Formats: sequence, C-alpha cells, structure tokens
Amino acid sequence: MRRLLVLLFLGTAAIGQEPAQPDPGRIPTDIVEVGALKIRPRSGNAEIALQTWVQAHSLHKANKLPEALQKYVLFLGMPGHLALPERYSRSARNRVDALHDEVRKEFETSLKLYPKQRAKALDMWKLLAGRWVVLPEGHAAKQLWHSDELRGAIDAAKKLKGTDQAKQAAAALEKAIRAYTMGLYLYEARTLLVDLGGPDLRPKPKIDVEGDDEEEEPEEDDDGKSVIEVND
Repeated sequence: MRRLLVLLFLGTAAIGQEPAQPDPGRIPTDIVEVGALKIRPRSGNAEIALQTWVQAHSLHKANKLPEALQKYVLFLGMPGHLALPERYSRSARNRVDALHDEVRKEFETSLKLYPKQRAKALDMWKLLAGRWVVLPEGHAAKQLWHSDELRGAIDAAKKLKGTDQAKQAAAALEKAIRAYTMGLYLYEARTLLVDLGGPDLRPKPKIDVEGDDEEEEPEEDDDGKSVIEVND
C-alpha cells in the first residue's frame, strides 16, 4: 500500500499539478474507446486503479496475456485512472490494442481455414473462446464452434430418424443442445429432438422476461463496435 501511494505521489509530482479526483462511488456513463474496442465504465478510485495497473503489468511480464488483458480493461474502465499520470493509461491502451490486434489476426486466419481444414479451425476457435472470452473475437469463435458442433449433431440425428436407433440419436442430440448453447441452430435442434421423442427444450413464452439462460450477444454501440466488460 505504501509503495502504491509513493508511486501515485511521484506520478503527480511528475506532471506538476494536483490531479482531479473522480468520485469513486460513481460509475461514469462515458464508454472508454481503445482502438476497435469500447469498454464499459466501472467504479474505482485512483488507488484501486493503480493497484489494478500493477497487477496487469505483472501478469503481462509473466506472459499471462488473457489475464493481463482483463486487468488492463478493468483499469481503463475505472474513473480513478484519469487521476494517474498519463503514462499509465497510454501503456494500458497500447497493450490492449496490441493484444486485440493479435487475436483479430488469429481469428481471421481461422475463418480462412474453415471448412477445408475444419479440425484445425475448430481447435483455433476453442482456444480463442477459452482464452479471449472478453474480446468480440472470442465470443464469435465460441459461437462458430458451437454452431459447427450443433450442425453435425443435427445431421447425424436426421440420418437415424425413424430407425431403431432414434432413441440413441435423441440422447446424443439432447447432449449437444445442452453443451453448445451458443450455436446458431438451437431452435432447429430442439425441434428435431421433439420429433425424435426427446424432451421439449424449446423456450417457453414468458410473461415477465427476466433473462434467458443462453449467453447474450455482446452489446453494440451505435457505430457497431462491441462494448466489453469483465468481472473483477
């Protein structure tokens, strides 16, 4: 704690003025733009922001890049980071932008591989979805992976419809529906499951909608950029 306060004092002295302290209890409404990303604001005073930056920097040095990215995103969403010397924000922005650029290139490569090199593309989507879930590319990779798995399960079940293996097909299809909840063919899969004699997993109409059990699409701003946020 003392070391962080010293860093904060030195940073303030370096720019020659007393920084304006944002209200730590207020979450600002302005979306923070970092390259192609938009980050949802969070609460956090200057001390908390500095601690978060130090954690992100340590993770980055340890080559724990997904974890570092999440910490940098947290830092940039805190109003307290504006009270720190500008170099902290600049370094965080540069690193988030650089990491996002690498992930974007990897995602574009995976798209070029599919469907001719389906297995390799699927491996890349699984890795992107697991490591970079905070980024739009990670979300898209997970959706593509789930859609591919669901499509395969649907096609396999259709071949067995009306045969003595329909019951086994229904069980396999139900397992896929429950596992790949972000697939684009969920309704088709659920309808087919009913035709095969399986349980009806289609969503029931709700009078008071309190949210769906499926993952939602990332919120988009007016310019189409995804707004991202991470948990503490």
